[in-house]
Amino acid sequence: MMERYENVLRYLGYTSIERSGAFIEQVMALFDELVKDSVPRNIYGIYDLELKDKRVVLGKGTVVFNSGHLAGHLAGCRECAVIAVTLGLPVDKKISYYQSADMSRAVIYNACANVYVEEVLSYAADQVRKDAKAGYNTFPFSPGYGDLGLEVQKEIIELLQTEKSIGLYVNERCLLIPEKSITAIMGLK
Repeated sequence: MMERYENVLRYLGYTSIERSGAFIEQVMALFDELVKDSVPRNIYGIYDLELKDKRVVLGKGTVVFNSGHLAGHLAGCRECAVIAVTLGLPVDKKISYYQSADMSRAVIYNACANVYVEEVLSYAADQVRKDAKAGYNTFPFSPGYGDLGLEVQKEIIELLQTEKSIGLYVNERCLLIPEKSITAIMGLK
């Protein structure tokens, strides 16, 4: 559990801090509040994978990503999972509220949300591993890493039908709504 709070401190830019005191208590209280506010949801699909130079082809050509970095990341994999996770709109609303009421709480709450959405992604990746019965998997690779542009968010949202299933949308700038959400691709062997 302490790892969770250390990750929050990392997001806040702290390299070392006293493990007791009012600050760490505030971080812990805001994390507890975040967990109560959030509605974590995830969805994923497992697809056949074909790699052609810098092209990543899923499910017999259903979706094609042009990314040398993603292709290299998935090298040697036979399948991949496309994953989407979200903490839900209440978290975005609480961040907005704190930004107008108490900026220091907003910053800490936001850092807590970053850590928690990564935990939700990790949980979804564990589910994929169990369902796929993969002997090996890569870490989740998200749009915005390397040369995989954010514009692929639209394809992922459409592929997984996240609007209907988990309430996850993408705007015209290819940003996810709710903001505390992640899409990712994970290779499976």
